[in-house]
Amino acid sequence: MVGSPRLGGVAFILGGLLAILGNILHPRGETGELGALARDTEARLIIDNLGAWYPSHVALTLSVPLLLLGYVSLYGVLLSKGQRSYSTAAIVALGLGQILLLVAIALDGFLTPMLAQNYQAATGAAKEMAGVTLDYNFLLSLILLAPGFFSLTVGIGLFATSLLKAKLFNRGFAGVGVALGLIGVVGYLGGLFGPYWVLSATFAPFALAFTIWGVAAGIFLYRTP
Repeated sequence: MVGSPRLGGVAFILGGLLAILGNILHPRGETGELGALARDTEARLIIDNLGAWYPSHVALTLSVPLLLLGYVSLYGVLLSKGQRSYSTAAIVALGLGQILLLVAIALDGFLTPMLAQNYQAATGAAKEMAGVTLDYNFLLSLILLAPGFFSLTVGIGLFATSLLKAKLFNRGFAGVGVALGLIGVVGYLGGLFGPYWVLSATFAPFALAFTIWGVAAGIFLYRTP
């Protein structure tokens, strides 16, 4: 079996809780997500909240490998039940998605504050150049976030489909996973064809729903014989 179910269950739960904590700590503007704010307001918000910004992104960074370990363990359980096709596609999609999300978190969490500080300290033409660099770094993180989010939704939907076919865990729980995958794809398309910050605004609630589903999967996985 690929990975220990009990270890994978603990990883799912810890990774999910860290992801939830990171999203709670993440600073947000009064009128919406970062990217929807004026450049000066955005830079000031980041700089004024570095005490929450860094812990938020450290928690999010640590959650990624833990959640991936949980997915690998779930994949192993599904393989043992003969569910190879959907679950293999799911682990490939989730592996790719977690890598993209990890890079996006690193850019947003650890490079953005430095660029915001450079922008705040610059003057004249240098300030405009620093502002453009800040904007493009944020855009780059979203370019990575978009396919990462899509891979996450597809992977969870496929895993949930495998759970239904294997009659593993709980049918209602698996059905919720399928629904989340479908709704997530629709949300992704809405963010893709809307303003670029829309994906950032919609990512948090969808990510929270997926994370809660992952924590529940961890509980089921931990109890697997």
